[in-house]
Amino acid sequence: MGLTPLEGLPGATRSGSVDPSLVFHYTHNAGEPSPYSSKDMHISTEEDILNKRSGWKALTGTADFGQIASSDDPKCRLAFDILVDRIVGYVGTYFVSLEGKVDALVFAGGIGEKSALLRATITQKCRCLGFYMDVTKNDSPANEVVADIGEQGHNPRILICRTDEQYEMARQCVMNPKDLGHRNNLTSRVGFGQGATYRVLQVENLSIGITDYLFKPLEDSIAITEVLG
Repeated sequence: MGLTPLEGLPGATRSGSVDPSLVFHYTHNAGEPSPYSSKDMHISTEEDILNKRSGWKALTGTADFGQIASSDDPKCRLAFDILVDRIVGYVGTYFVSLEGKVDALVFAGGIGEKSALLRATITQKCRCLGFYMDVTKNDSPANEVVADIGEQGHNPRILICRTDEQYEMARQCVMNPKDLGHRNNLTSRVGFGQGATYRVLQVENLSIGITDYLFKPLEDSIAITEVLG
């Protein structure tokens, strides 16, 4: 990821890193406003294409990577192979940049955590760098926040790290309310919804709902009131 999420790996609808001139072969109206532009937000046709009409959905017709990985459709195989090729390219680049001083190859996020086939394929291509996977552990990883799926005794290690971006964003909002705006404009309340205790921070026109996934006991929500003041 660079200045925007477009740089780097291809995503479900994002192109990933491509030749900058590619979009002009797709359309001659790249600089014109897209249908999603508004008075307050200018979105060019180029941005719309690269962010919303690219990635493996453009190749396969679906954003479901699980479906792509398990399919024998040539379009799905192409999308899978492109993603693998881009990932191992980055692994090689960073391995050299770090002069081989690598502690672990870490799989995270929805795809990295859930796709055993993707992990196995990538690791197989990276064996030349010293990555060796335990196939049994990969197929049935331990139910832990960080699970080691590498062969015992081999370094660098191969890990699955279970991440939760929504949880972390919610936690940062609650623990650093000043970052959301002026303190005088911040209000909060404890409420109930569908049996869940939740916390709502409202800063000017921004509302952030934090479910009991973050604060399960009501006491924790009350304690946060003291943090917010």
